[in-house]
Amino acid sequence: MAISTYEWEGNVKWCKVLGAPRPMYDETKGNEWSTNVTVTKEAKLALKGYKVLNHFKIDDETDQQFVSVKRAELAKGGQKNKPVLVVDSMGEAWDENKMIGNGSLVKVKVSLTPFMRDGTEHHKIILDKITVLQHVEPPAMNGNKPGGKTAPRVDTNNWVDDE
Repeated sequence: MAISTYEWEGNVKWCKVLGAPRPMYDETKGNEWSTNVTVTKEAKLALKGYKVLNHFKIDDETDQQFVSVKRAELAKGGQKNKPVLVVDSMGEAWDENKMIGNGSLVKVKVSLTPFMRDGTEHHKIILDKITVLQHVEPPAMNGNKPGGKTAPRVDTNNWVDDE
């Protein structure tokens, strides 16, 4: 079983690939770098050919299909993985202080690591590289810089007590 690679272009959402890895959805499982990337029909067919499992989702806001791609901070053996390589369209290292906003067009490169399940070969997607082709500036964060203190939450709904 050999490791394959695949690249495609798409728009990112919730791009968390710069700087230190962040806690996984299940925080007990460690940290990761991650993003969601839209997929074209061609990319979806290619990835389905590798029998990737449970990766295709629909964005509720845009109705676009996307794939969640991730890279764990630690490999199965406990050694640290290298961070995701992030470069600009000229191949130069991306400034880690320049956050990648939702809608940025990127070329994403993933490794497809084979594993067996129920006697069938499937592939796990591991995020390797992101090339930012068209950068979208993220919205202002109420004066706070990324990685700094979080702005206080402001509810925009006028909730009414039913009682």
